[in-house]
Amino acid sequence: MRGAKEYLSGLKDGRTIYINGASVGDVTTHHAFRNLASSMAGLFDFANAPANAELMTFDTGAGRANRIWQLPTSYAELVTRRKALEAWASLHAGFMGRAPDHVASCISGLYMGLDVFKAYDPARAGALESYYRYARDKDLYLTYVIINPQADRSKGAAEQADPFLTAGVVDRDAEGITIRGAKMLATGGVVADEVFVTTIQPMRPGEERYAMSFAIPMNTKGLKMLSRKSYEDAAGAVFDNPLSSRFDENNSVLYFDDVKVPWDRVFIEGNVEMCQKQFHATPCHVYQNYQAMVRLSVKLKFLTGLAHRTADMNGVTQFPQVREMLGQLAAETGMVNALVAAMEAKGAQVGPYFIPDRHTLYSAQVLTQQLLRARHQHASRARWRRHDHAAFVGCGLRQSGDRGPHRQDSAVAESQLARPGEILQACLGCRRLGVRLAPSAIRDVLRRRDLRHERSFLSDLRLGQRQPAGADHARFLRPQRRLDRQQSRLIRRRQSMPVNKKHDEFHTLDMTTGWEVPAGYPAGIQQKIIAGGLDEENRRGTRTRLLRFAPGVYTTAPFSHEYWEEVYLVSGDLIVGNDAKGEGGKSFPPNTYACRPPHAPHGPFKSVNGCLLLEIHYFDPV
Repeated sequence: MRGAKEYLSGLKDGRTIYINGASVGDVTTHHAFRNLASSMAGLFDFANAPANAELMTFDTGAGRANRIWQLPTSYAELVTRRKALEAWASLHAGFMGRAPDHVASCISGLYMGLDVFKAYDPARAGALESYYRYARDKDLYLTYVIINPQADRSKGAAEQADPFLTAGVVDRDAEGITIRGAKMLATGGVVADEVFVTTIQPMRPGEERYAMSFAIPMNTKGLKMLSRKSYEDAAGAVFDNPLSSRFDENNSVLYFDDVKVPWDRVFIEGNVEMCQKQFHATPCHVYQNYQAMVRLSVKLKFLTGLAHRTADMNGVTQFPQVREMLGQLAAETGMVNALVAAMEAKGAQVGPYFIPDRHTLYSAQVLTQQLLRARHQHASRARWRRHDHAAFVGCGLRQSGDRGPHRQDSAVAESQLARPGEILQACLGCRRLGVRLAPSAIRDVLRRRDLRHERSFLSDLRLGQRQPAGADHARFLRPQRRLDRQQSRLIRRRQSMPVNKKHDEFHTLDMTTGWEVPAGYPAGIQQKIIAGGLDEENRRGTRTRLLRFAPGVYTTAPFSHEYWEEVYLVSGDLIVGNDAKGEGGKSFPPNTYACRPPHAPHGPFKSVNGCLLLEIHYFDPV
């Protein structure tokens, strides 16, 4: 196994990288990548440390190897490997989604499905078998490129104007195949040892040229990496931006300029069906995404701890709405942990290997995508609902304080670090943390990877220097004046959000057209939108409408929605609070007004002689 020194030395191999139009020499010293390289090196040092040998390594029969390459044969071995993955993820708080354990899980999954490759082509199966052992024993860091460049989406790869826009086989001979074209997206490729190249997207007959699967070193002649702009480069000091300055894995488009791939590195060539089978007829897809769920569980613990620490520093942990939100975060994090445990417990034997349950895994993937979108929305708006169960869970969140570890470089084991506050300290390796978190920070954190690589500056998040016990936290925080300036900028940004209404001077409304029955209302109630509109799924927008009741029409149940509502009774009569039969309630005359916050129950409503209402709806903040 390798340590940091050996890993960093291996990156000085003459690889070809371009960023911002310029060639990169040594990635270990380049200002756009050096912190990332150092972060990756720390993973190898951690795994190679004698004190972590039992946690991070396993016996292969010919020596010890990193557990990221382990092929579990039982439930117990699967859980043991998961603890190693958690330990690694804790070193980067789950932010490096393509750290070495991800593609190692992919290659290991392929190997566990070796029989599928043998049925396809024994020679290609032999190449895969040899490569797995080679990568495992050399302790390699692999990235992968498994999707095609975006072009004319109405056409397949073979139908594009340039047949080699997408990387494909341009020649083959006794020595191997020659590849020309581009593939994406090599996350972490600038600091990886090798790259696994294939296609996970469905292909059609006639696209055999692009149906390939192979692995080559990053310094292979003719292989060029075209890097996107670096967040690390823009982050400035690690102290100011501890996440984006260290854990930006970067992404690259790889261009294969007639790259020669020897046959002993080729696992599939010219078979469209086999390109799909390698992922879904073997444990590959399940095993690599199981690793992703383990990493996500660590990340959610970190974010939950961060949220609680922020609330604690602002003295708002006992506010009901804050307790509710903290409880919600804790419950969602617990759900992900439970799903990981469930996919392990429901795992099954595939030949000699024990594989996580694919159904639970795919359920978890769907739910966590929704969860991450919800957390993004939670972070950018206040919530008015209060759930006692969620609040109860929130009461259990506490920071570890002086009881936490002085320096935690070992696994975030459940027995040691069960509480999110401790996870926060362990992930960032500090006894005490000074945290400054503006309202947009968690949103920016979530945007980094889980919301499709959205740009994150994380400039609103400041993790303090290591502090002695009893130190004054205020001494380590930025001057309040600068904080006030940043809060003012945030307020101005919110105040300047565009309102989706056009400029209209006084004009006569056409009251005979444009009426429709709103969703969830009976036929005798109609609306006419006179300005703007609401995007209820993304919780944004403003809307002004007229709402009219026909005589005798009533609703039967209260309403509740996630936007503010202002209502003015223009004419007619309106009864509020009738029962399901339209009886009872309190009657209101014209020129009466109501203003309701999100989630406030209101209604049912009835009008005896008919009425006309003017309503304004908007989300918070406007």
